[in-house]
Amino acid sequence: KSLKGAVAGIDVLFASAVCEVIVLPTIHDLSDLRVSPTCTKNRREYISRGWCLVELCIAKYFGRVVNTMLAKTRSLLGVDHAIQPEEFERRLVLGDIVFTIAADKIGALVLYKRFHATMGKDALLAAIKDGPAEPHKEALTSGLSALHWRVRRDITQALGAKKANDFATPIAGLLIDPDFRVRIAAQEALARMRPVKNLTAEMSEKLRDEDLEVRVEALRGLAKLGHMGLTQAGGAAHLLSHRDVFVSKAAKDALLQMGLAGADAVAPWLADRDAQTRDAAQEILVQLGPA
Repeated sequence: KSLKGAVAGIDVLFASAVCEVIVLPTIHDLSDLRVSPTCTKNRREYISRGWCLVELCIAKYFGRVVNTMLAKTRSLLGVDHAIQPEEFERRLVLGDIVFTIAADKIGALVLYKRFHATMGKDALLAAIKDGPAEPHKEALTSGLSALHWRVRRDITQALGAKKANDFATPIAGLLIDPDFRVRIAAQEALARMRPVKNLTAEMSEKLRDEDLEVRVEALRGLAKLGHMGLTQAGGAAHLLSHRDVFVSKAAKDALLQMGLAGADAVAPWLADRDAQTRDAAQEILVQLGPA
């Protein structure tokens, strides 16, 4: 389980200043290795091996390769092996890039797209500045999960400026991003997108309905909306002060399910004049833990 998590977050590991990467394109002496029916010499070229290519590109980008004294390592680093994700997929289909375990290519491709969006952020932002964002949807979506908070924030801000409605759902997912600067950018971007405006108008009507049961059901239904439900955290927070215990409890429960999005929504209510509202907001923040 730990190995699986480490592999999925190779870019996180390789970006760390405490991480050093050793690239071994060739093992010169195999005399000490016993002959095994399951372990044989890999005769495929180093950069044609799936994980080797992905890890080399990421390690090189973050400057983590340390054994540069080897000629073969220097030779690898001297060539730009980072290719477009579409080309990566094409080579997979053609068999020019191969994973020993075929299923690994799924997770590796997600990782590679995330890395490539980070590496090409400036070019990506320049491309959508003067044109539509939709043709770059796959790269932009990958960029929204990029390692560095600044990449996620900058792409989010650019999409917000374009009012790119098709990206409302993935940006809504950033309302629970671990970095508050990304969450703020997401809030501002989503406020300009039609799907969120429409949902807010619909939910506002339900949350103000005279039938209290309608309000309760609307609050309970937010979790079923997935990430888009997070965009309604502010509306739910407003009902913490409702005098009907079932409504206020439903609001509290909904906010607790929203994680950091719920915490951000209730934080302003810590200064509310109403003691019940302050207590409810504080209780939510305590249960959610430190952000």
